[in-house]
Amino acid sequence: MTTRTDNETIRPAGPVRPGEPGWESRLVTLIGRLRRLCNELDALGERQQELIDADQVEALLDLLRRRQGMVDSIGAIAGELDPVVRRWDELSATLESEVRDGVRDALNEIEAIGKRVGERDAAQRRLLETNRNQLADRIAGVGKARAAMSAYGPARGVNRPRFQDREG
Repeated sequence: MTTRTDNETIRPAGPVRPGEPGWESRLVTLIGRLRRLCNELDALGERQQELIDADQVEALLDLLRRRQGMVDSIGAIAGELDPVVRRWDELSATLESEVRDGVRDALNEIEAIGKRVGERDAAQRRLLETNRNQLADRIAGVGKARAAMSAYGPARGVNRPRFQDREG
């Protein structure tokens, strides 16, 4: 599967295979990409809030499409990192301390970003649901007002006289 983001196409090369030559540098590269994508996702979340507040539905839908591409890329990278994640305690001991500390710091940052994005998404979802419910109530109110107005209007299907005798 190939995933397109705004800046690059991420082509999964398969999972990181610990023990193969260069696996450590591949790990660091993927963690760096993951961190960058998570930061971009976080920034999109802030823009998403602005669009929700401004009630710019079309722009919001466009942003959500872009966001989905990023989420897909994050998922692809997470899949490539899975063999290392499952054996992290064992494998981290084999890494140079500088590399291990850098990866750990990056993963901590990614975790913090993920938490922030998740909390913001939950708040935005609640806001959108509230807006949707308010809109549904307003639409229902318009329907009720129309029904009330039509109750006072002329009856439909009733033939009214076209000619009247005004003399008496």
